[in-house]
Amino acid sequence: MRHDYVQALNRALGGLDTELLHRRRLRIAGRAHATRIYERLALAAGEQIDGPAILEQPDTTVFVDPGLKVRVDRYGNLIMGERTARRLVVHPAAV
Repeated sequence: MRHDYVQALNRALGGLDTELLHRRRLRIAGRAHATRIYERLALAAGEQIDGPAILEQPDTTVFVDPGLKVRVDRYGNLIMGERTARRLVVHPAAV
């Protein structure tokens, strides 16, 4: 199923106008982090989110560690890898 169709359907069924739901402070590996909480199905293709973040949807929750980044591909899949200054680095073992 194409991601743009899922996103349009989510909004038509009363989904949120914005993908950012709220922020929360989480303790991760003993350190406090300001963490953004997103509506996962409202994310558009091509969007990138730096961790720490939580992506919520009705059937699952995805946690993005600090130091990682997640990108939404054109089909709505999440591609996660290390955050670098210029691009997303995906290790072959993770694919």
